[in-house]
Amino acid sequence: MSIESEAEVDRLLAPGIDALVVDDHEHNRSLLGALLSQLGCSVSLAASGSEAVRLACRKPYHLIIMDWRMPGLNGDETVWRIRRAGPCRHTFIARWSTDPPLGDHVGLYDAELPKPVTCAALARLVASAKRRSSRRRKLSRPAPAAD
Repeated sequence: MSIESEAEVDRLLAPGIDALVVDDHEHNRSLLGALLSQLGCSVSLAASGSEAVRLACRKPYHLIIMDWRMPGLNGDETVWRIRRAGPCRHTFIARWSTDPPLGDHVGLYDAELPKPVTCAALARLVASAKRRSSRRRKLSRPAPAAD
């Protein structure tokens, strides 16, 4: 990915974006966490679906990247539990997998992130989460008082 200007760098960086990476393989978690950190995200890591649900119930993440195939709670069940209630029910969640996109989980995942990950795909994903976060902040602001 070539960066043409300072404005392009600012567009790619995501300070203030809290991300949760969920994967049962330590290498995958660490790699994706490091890449997200380079983009300016604050990153938390979870090694299992149950750990991800616990973390997502405590903190409103802007982005969750969910491994689809995990022992115990798989990615789908984990996302259902996260979306059911709590501070992350409207979080931008991406399905991270080597499998082809599903298409039959409308409303469950917001995006697909293929493994192996590319910097360009990850930057697009973070930009999407950043846009949703900005829209949600604008919508949650109280309307100005009428005179």
